[in-house]
Amino acid sequence: MRQIFYQNISQENEKWKGFEITVKENPQPVMILHAGGKNRMRLSYQGKPLFWASPSDDYYDLRILRNRLPWTPEEMLIPPISSQDIEAFRLSNENYYEYWAKYFIQEIKAKHGLFLYDGTWKLLPVIDRIKSLKYTVYAQGYFECIDWEAWTGYELISLKPLPSEQEGRVKWWRKKIKENTLPPILVWNIYNLMSNIIIDGHARLKACILEGVKFPPILELASFINQNPLSESATMMEYIEKRNFLQWKNMKITTKVSTATVNNMLLKPDPERVYTKSRYQYNFEKEWINEVINCINNPDLPYFSKIWNLLRTSSDSDDILAQQLAIGQGWTVEDFQKYLSISEGFYDINLSISTSSS
Repeated sequence: MRQIFYQNISQENEKWKGFEITVKENPQPVMILHAGGKNRMRLSYQGKPLFWASPSDDYYDLRILRNRLPWTPEEMLIPPISSQDIEAFRLSNENYYEYWAKYFIQEIKAKHGLFLYDGTWKLLPVIDRIKSLKYTVYAQGYFECIDWEAWTGYELISLKPLPSEQEGRVKWWRKKIKENTLPPILVWNIYNLMSNIIIDGHARLKACILEGVKFPPILELASFINQNPLSESATMMEYIEKRNFLQWKNMKITTKVSTATVNNMLLKPDPERVYTKSRYQYNFEKEWINEVINCINNPDLPYFSKIWNLLRTSSDSDDILAQQLAIGQGWTVEDFQKYLSISEGFYDINLSISTSSS
């Protein structure tokens, strides 16, 4: 039987910092990150792919192909927050982040299908660590490209498109922002993606964007491993790269880390670090490629594969034809230009598809 415990990580008489969560005997989490050859990845929920991801060969960016799926209220990872929940918080007089952290933990525990896997997790407020960094939302397109090289902020990947500003929940949350009672957005830090996926709060995030909130309130879930990375089989360079990234998350600008900084990181290794457990699957790349092909050839998107194939030719005339097809399907010129720039980053996937189809 699964077990979930949590405890305060703050010392007595110290400002609340977050909760440490321990999960035991949950061998089948409902959300799984699969990984395989050529660093192909797939995030699945209840056996259904949410998106496929693959880093570029030089690891400068991460490409994502989103599988747009309908979400029923029963499938939501966190039930919708109600006005009664907001009122309960208002009357509690508790610390804002501590109250909502407890709320989310209780809701996660109450779900029949738990998405947290066994191990140690932490649920922490983000704002104290981000300082003046900006956040970037990847929410609308089938294709997304996260630029790891120019990483300057906090990356948020939505599991579904953000709602329109006319949606009732968005209007309600905009009102709650003005009343200063907006609950935080819950995200999961997936280290393999160097990004965070939105677990709960798509409508709240949209409301924050519309209201011009500089940085939305966020509670971040992350799993941790308590051991010295230098004792693992990972190479020294892998360790340096991982530690460099964690340092960049707290820097206001992105620069190359100096030799002195690297030496300091090696001399003082942190015994506790963020990690994400993925499930390795034999012959996964072949399965991954076939799923990507099926997504692109979705009969509900009759022009999607045509646009894809025209762009693959690298011909200016075909690019023009592809844009005409896209605009005919209701895309804006801006949508198409974004799609064009991102699809150019899928050359190695295109080659794989071409090879597997021949």
